[in-house]
Amino acid sequence: MPDVKLETPSNYDELYLARGTDIAVFRFRPAFTGDVFRMGERLVALVQHPCAIRKGTDLADRRLVTEVATNQGGIPADWASGSFKRMFLPELLADSLVISFDQPDVVQRGQIESAERVAILSSLGVDLLVQRWIHHNSRVVIPTITINALSIGPFDEADLLCDASSELTAAGMGLPEATQRLDRWFSEPDAAGGVSRREMLANAHRRSAVRAALRRQVKEWAE
Repeated sequence: MPDVKLETPSNYDELYLARGTDIAVFRFRPAFTGDVFRMGERLVALVQHPCAIRKGTDLADRRLVTEVATNQGGIPADWASGSFKRMFLPELLADSLVISFDQPDVVQRGQIESAERVAILSSLGVDLLVQRWIHHNSRVVIPTITINALSIGPFDEADLLCDASSELTAAGMGLPEATQRLDRWFSEPDAAGGVSRREMLANAHRRSAVRAALRRQVKEWAE
């Protein structure tokens, strides 16, 4: 069996979906694994699966986070060489920030809702975080391609919710109503019945059909 190692990104930009001023574009994107928040003088990152972060359309009452701190040793060129209690966040606010797995905390829903989101990880960034988080807790290394097969559905849903919410609120619909409608829509099976549209997003062959159906539905609601 080949030796599986913790992976290193080919460049740091591919770790992030948004950071800095780009965050405003994603203001309607639900809180997601790997999101970094500023809470007063602290920086924290969500480390749970998105299904554990939310309770229906709302954030769960308590969320597991870990501290984001400065790594005194800098960012190594090879992420498999050590610092196994950390997920690196290079070029985010400071050069050597890391998510510190050995500094966990539980925060209340209101603390996250009132906090400033300063980074959203890309799909690859989330997969690398989960890979290192699993390794920290179990010493098992799961290839990111395997993690991605399970994370891409929720990640795509968050992206679609962001875009659809933006379009619906621009058309005059209140955000709570838009959020409720979209949650119900994803929970329902498609016209052919069977699994929910949310579950369909995990299937690469059916993902585009869900996107197309959502575009049609949002257009109808916005009229």
